[in-house]
Amino acid sequence: MNDHDDDDDVGVDLGVAELEASLTFAAKLGILADFDGNDSALLAWWRQAPQQLRDRLATDDEGPSDRLQERWKSLREYGRWLHEDPPPRSSVLLTRAGYSFLPRGKVGVLAAAGGVGKTLTLTQLALVVALPPKAHEAMPGLGLFAGMRERGNSVSLSFSPVEGAYRVDPDAAGQQVLLVLGEETSDEVHRRLHLAARQLRLTGGGVHPEMVPEWLDHAYDALSIVPGAGLHSLGLIDDDANFQPSDTANKIHERLQLTGQERPWSLLIFDPMSRFAGAETEKDNRSATALIQTLERMAEVPGTPAVVLAHHTHQDERLQKIGPKELRTPSSTTVARGVTALSDGVRWQAVMKPCQYAPGAPFVIRFSVPKNSYGPQPDPLPLVRGIGGMPRVACGDEVEKWEAACSTKPKAKPKPNDETALDIISMP
Repeated sequence: MNDHDDDDDVGVDLGVAELEASLTFAAKLGILADFDGNDSALLAWWRQAPQQLRDRLATDDEGPSDRLQERWKSLREYGRWLHEDPPPRSSVLLTRAGYSFLPRGKVGVLAAAGGVGKTLTLTQLALVVALPPKAHEAMPGLGLFAGMRERGNSVSLSFSPVEGAYRVDPDAAGQQVLLVLGEETSDEVHRRLHLAARQLRLTGGGVHPEMVPEWLDHAYDALSIVPGAGLHSLGLIDDDANFQPSDTANKIHERLQLTGQERPWSLLIFDPMSRFAGAETEKDNRSATALIQTLERMAEVPGTPAVVLAHHTHQDERLQKIGPKELRTPSSTTVARGVTALSDGVRWQAVMKPCQYAPGAPFVIRFSVPKNSYGPQPDPLPLVRGIGGMPRVACGDEVEKWEAACSTKPKAKPKPNDETALDIISMP
């Protein structure tokens, strides 16, 4: 065999090794069937994949103990942390005062009773973050809980804009967003996103005068959705395998890694927790902690996105009524249903609580943030239902009308006196 033959053997060995690697990682990503046995196309895909992704997929095969050893370093090995300023914290949302509200790379929970509006809220959040930075520059009032207020009646109806309570961090705007709605069909997701676009004045009759169609084109590419109704494989942890990440969790993580190379992720939303948790998650702190850890791993994909998990409140909390005195008092961190590891393990928690019903007044919802580990606790925010029930910031006069209606006692029906009662009894 001559030198040329040796080179051919090396080339064949490299080709076989690449093919084996491409088969392995395409299977991990759940896309092997897409190539339909076409090895040439599979190799071409693998060779175009960034080296960073290939290295990361190979690293993911390491066990938990390997990752622990990798992170176990002396302070000196990590750097001159005592002398150097730490990097600024990045966020998805900011308060109007500029404080971090939804930090990136962290897991948070939005808790509420069923039907209060958490899915509508998260749908609006997904859309507003997917809009490019230029949209937020041109429309300063754009943000979470922005909307339009209806005035007049069916004969003479007008709308006035309501500024959002929380604005999108410019560095997060327009990056990739994943919205997984475990209880909704594609038609329902369509309805909610269409409603959110109208509420944000992106489409419909009240379009913002500065609106540019290209901004919606950007959102069409940046926002990925998964209508999960009817899917039985959404669980992210395996209770039967010592609470390890499930095959579904691994495939989601790997796809986030792959698709985040060119455009990073800024936000991942999973709604509701019951569709993604294990069978024991709400009863077992080990299972609950494993779920949070699985989501934390997803928060490490390119872009270090914020992860928001929607969850339900427990039954006792739903029985408590909120009046005007409680409107400005935040909820407790213990109102989420299930074991304490769910609330303790996340770094951010918000609660939507319906307030006391008052006839003739707007339906008010209290939005509060009882836990914000990386910023000041914002004041509770009163919301009302906007177009199609989409929650928006309540205007001052709407809150005053509700407070007045709550303090007005219903008139008692007059009781008949003894003579009237006798007359009624004696009537023929």
